[in-house]
Amino acid sequence: MKSGQLQINGLTAILNQHFQWNKARMDCFVGILVALMGVGTQLALAFPRLGADTAALPSDATVF
Repeated sequence: MKSGQLQINGLTAILNQHFQWNKARMDCFVGILVALMGVGTQLALAFPRLGADTAALPSDATVF
């Protein structure tokens, strides 16, 4: 079994301790989490300074 699949299985096991969902729902949820983490990683690589420096903003600016 591949390392990525082992990590997904581990994440599923951890989440199963907290959520008593059926296998189909848990597999879907874990798939969504993995996809979001992948997109977040790609965004972080594409925009490395996004949100990294807020010193240029006025002191009364709202940062989201």
